[in-house]
Amino acid sequence: MSFSSTTQKPSRAEIRAEIKEAKEDGWEMIDVAALKHEIRTKAMIEDLYRGMEPFTACMKYNIGLGEMVKRIANYARHQGKQNGEFR
Repeated sequence: MSFSSTTQKPSRAEIRAEIKEAKEDGWEMIDVAALKHEIRTKAMIEDLYRGMEPFTACMKYNIGLGEMVKRIANYARHQGKQNGEFR
C-alpha cells in the first residue's frame, strides 16, 4: 500500500477503499477499527522510512512518541508472526 504523499495522512476515502477491498476478498467479520489503525500505522512507518523526523510524525498522526514506538513494535511483531518468524 502506498499513499500519494508523505505530507498527508490516509484519507477517509482511502481507508474506506481498503475496507471495501477487504470485504470483497471474503472477510465477513472485519474489525474496522483495527484495520483503520493498521492502515495509519503503515502510513506512519512509510513516512518515517522516507526520512520524516519522529517528532514531526508524532504531530502529524497526533500521538506521543511512546505510542508511536509501541505501534511500530506491535506492527513488526504482528508481521513477524504472519511470516512465521515468531512461534
